[in-house]
Amino acid sequence: AVWTPSETLTIKGGVSTGFRAPEIRAVADGYAYETGGANCNYGAGLCGVIIGDPNLKPESSVNYEVSALWRPTPTLELNATVFRTDFKDKIADDRVCGPDVNNNGVCDVPDEVMRWDQDPLYQLYYWYNINDARIQGVELGGRWQATDQLALKAGYTYTDSAQKGGLYDGLPLSRTPEHMANLRADYAATDRLNLWAAASYHGEEINAGLRVGINGEPVLDGPRQVGRRYPDYALADIGANWRVRDDVTLKFGVYNLTDKVLNVADYDFQGDGRRYWMGVSWDF
Repeated sequence: AVWTPSETLTIKGGVSTGFRAPEIRAVADGYAYETGGANCNYGAGLCGVIIGDPNLKPESSVNYEVSALWRPTPTLELNATVFRTDFKDKIADDRVCGPDVNNNGVCDVPDEVMRWDQDPLYQLYYWYNINDARIQGVELGGRWQATDQLALKAGYTYTDSAQKGGLYDGLPLSRTPEHMANLRADYAATDRLNLWAAASYHGEEINAGLRVGINGEPVLDGPRQVGRRYPDYALADIGANWRVRDDVTLKFGVYNLTDKVLNVADYDFQGDGRRYWMGVSWDF
């Protein structure tokens, strides 16, 4: 639905649904594949097999969204969006606890985990549907043509997410930062030379679940690890476009200007260091 109460204001809203079927190996009856990641040690370690379950339900979701676009002047544009998505039957996996599990009902150590009957050196995992999950938040953005030469753009997203039910109840959805922001400036120095600068911020993340690796900092619920935490970071880039001729433009950029180190041990991914880029475009 779209509503335009004035020439400068537009409001939109809508509801949509989503559906995601389980992958084939998750629903193939009796199908087993190895899991364990970097910690996988065949034997009494953390190697395991996940068994397919034909009764696994597909994930479904309902998304609600309302947005507003305001243009108070020809040089200024502001927008805001409020969103919420409710998930049902999200698919996850976990260990199968054996008869010797402790009184908290959680397999905290390898000896408490059920072993695969076809090879007892493997731990046994299973697929299951989480009761519910929710993600909601606000997106803000704007663009301002400050002068004939200078244009500014900015954006910010706040996201609140939570698993509802199961062992990770209340924890955020995996790799969903609470805060993200970006800023960009474009400056027309001459009719042939354009300069730009950009900055971005990526907030702290929590990867909540069973098989989340060993990178980042542990997130604990009492003595039990329920996830890993990865810190926030900010990046800055600069660049220029120079139109040498009417049909030829040289482009140059420096990305990750401060040479921010994003390593696997802290962030669970390997980011690029400072890098330089050059290009030429030729119109014909």
